[in-house]
Amino acid sequence: AAAAAALRQRDEEIETRRQQQQAAAEAPRRQEEEAEALRIKQEVETSANIPPPPVEDEDANLAFWSAHENEGRTYYYNSRTHESTYEKPAGFIQPEKSKNEAQHVEL
Repeated sequence: AAAAAALRQRDEEIETRRQQQQAAAEAPRRQEEEAEALRIKQEVETSANIPPPPVEDEDANLAFWSAHENEGRTYYYNSRTHESTYEKPAGFIQPEKSKNEAQHVEL
């Protein structure tokens, strides 16, 4: 009985190795098929003139940014997301100061 169990275990190990080798041999073919399917899907979408997914309007987000000074350094604050950063947001333009602000002098 022990010999039969040992033979069954050996046969199971051989079968497991065979299945692993077969899966490893099929992996590159499967990857090629998946890549080809993706390429075809992208080609079909492009040829069908399907518009790309909507992108959040960056210009609208710029309206929420403002520049501030802290210890001589400029930082930027987004009132919508409450984010603060020393890095100037892409496309941010500091609004012109009004005449009253420009003429303000500390006494």
